[in-house]
Amino acid sequence: MREIIRTETTTQRPAVGPEQQGLLRAQRIAARAHAGQRDKTGRPYTTHCERVANRFSTTEERAVGFLHDTVEKGNGWSASQLREEGFSDMVVEAVSALTRRKDESEHAFLIRIARNPIATRIKIADLEDNINQCDAAGLDASAYSENLEMFCQMIGISPYERKAEETPRPFMRSLLTELGIVRPDQNSGPQASGVRRFLSCLC
Repeated sequence: MREIIRTETTTQRPAVGPEQQGLLRAQRIAARAHAGQRDKTGRPYTTHCERVANRFSTTEERAVGFLHDTVEKGNGWSASQLREEGFSDMVVEAVSALTRRKDESEHAFLIRIARNPIATRIKIADLEDNINQCDAAGLDASAYSENLEMFCQMIGISPYERKAEETPRPFMRSLLTELGIVRPDQNSGPQASGVRRFLSCLC
């Protein structure tokens, strides 16, 4: 009896680089930390973290976007645990800056955030997303709007000027994606760097 040898073809998955692994790890940690929590619209809280993270292009900013509420509002996470998970000092320090301390006033909290460049950008995105959530849920967004205005004054920019400056970026990125010049998920590499330089010329 002839032995039948079966050969199986395996499809190799594309290798995931260390930067992408770090982002996936940040996303998984955020999902565990905020398990069962909901945002103001009733959706899983992680959708808020994803929206904040997806506004940025650098690995560090996106990681902080996913993790920005992990220590303050998550279940059982600390800055030291994030460091043990392999996140860089830059990421951990930004998350720590975004973590409100016990009995810390809002003003003191925002001043501390303003000392960290990544935390500053994430906080603006966080406040804007909370305002959008309140608007969508029919809730009062005045507290978030006041904090955003106060924070922008602290760092010396106008919210209205900043909104006007940022408006062309998402539109132009979506146009470049539609034309096939850049992939929707492309946030690193030479081509993505060129796109960011091009978009920066618009502002």
